[in-house]
Amino acid sequence: IREARALAEKEKVTVDFILADITGMPELKNPFDFVLDFSTFHIIPEAQRSGYLRELQRLTHPGSQYFLRVFSKRAPQHELGFFRSDTTKEITYAFNRGDIEQLFGAWFTISQERETDFTEGNKKLALDEYLMERSQE
Repeated sequence: IREARALAEKEKVTVDFILADITGMPELKNPFDFVLDFSTFHIIPEAQRSGYLRELQRLTHPGSQYFLRVFSKRAPQHELGFFRSDTTKEITYAFNRGDIEQLFGAWFTISQERETDFTEGNKKLALDEYLMERSQE
């Protein structure tokens, strides 16, 4: 956050940085037009996802856009749906379009999807990006 604040100051942009648990953020009151999740959802254990989904629903309104970037089941090591990261020692879950539609489909419609494959060391990895729009209530 310190680096982000310095960059915002350098660029002369006003930004409020908040460090919070993404599964419960009562300090945020108003809905947003755009929500960005750049590789966070795939580290949330299944038991805590309902809190994330509840907050996403609360913090968006019909017409809000939501960008989600997650590890994909397309990569070989994701056949079981998760792998353990060598560097962080946390479980990282993987998803496919069906999973995303099942998890977010009650509130969001996928408008764009992009697949990205890359290699990290000797591991073949895959990320999927979804741009979604919040449906009418």
